[in-house]
Amino acid sequence: MGLKMLEKRFYAVPPQLFTADGTTSGVVTVAANACALFKVKQKIYLSASGLPDLQLEIKEIDSEENIQVGPIAGTLKVPGANTGISARTNISAYTVALGAAIFAVEQKRPAIDNIEIVRATYQEEPTCAVRSIMVDDCGSTFGSDNPFPTTTNIVPESNIPFTLTALTLPNLVSQYTSGLTYNQVTSDTVGDEEVLRFYESGTPVGEILLTKKPDGWSLNLGVPVESFLLLETGDFFELEDSSGGIELE
Repeated sequence: MGLKMLEKRFYAVPPQLFTADGTTSGVVTVAANACALFKVKQKIYLSASGLPDLQLEIKEIDSEENIQVGPIAGTLKVPGANTGISARTNISAYTVALGAAIFAVEQKRPAIDNIEIVRATYQEEPTCAVRSIMVDDCGSTFGSDNPFPTTTNIVPESNIPFTLTALTLPNLVSQYTSGLTYNQVTSDTVGDEEVLRFYESGTPVGEILLTKKPDGWSLNLGVPVESFLLLETGDFFELEDSSGGIELE
């Protein structure tokens, strides 16, 4: 579950244990998806056995595991001290052996000027557009290298949503997907052709191609390809050289 937000406040985040010792450059490493749980400029606490809770601010989240923290603006009573977005705090005393954890209390969300919002979403020439695109929790766009997440091994396989046809394909699809281990599926439809791609942790493991034909539908499974012609009656034929073949029972 990602970070929940009220209209003007962040909900609290329960303690997330360190999976590596804190660093001198303010890096916190956790097992949970840091992008979903925390946000930049959010105030957090670090805790560890025998050490006082240390209140800091998130300066950057550079991956699902890494959070970079530093001093809260105005808290360092040293003239000229850097507390900006580039500032980091030495947290090497907070170690896995001491049960170090990071957590946050419910708090007001930081104010962001409207001009800054527009600047953050504007994509420069040649795009020249205020972007409105689907991204993951870390802000990365979805694609072949970052498939849209689904539940692990969709069950039943007949529930995989083909967009081009209402034909049910439980036997063919089930036979094919039963030999796959996958946790992500992407679907791309262009004209009369739809491609389902199956991934295991980002690695392609299978593909289904469905194409509209004058006399039915062509279904191609896997690599090497097994091809079938699906008739509107619900019958199907295995194809050889895309011309015809033997009816399957």
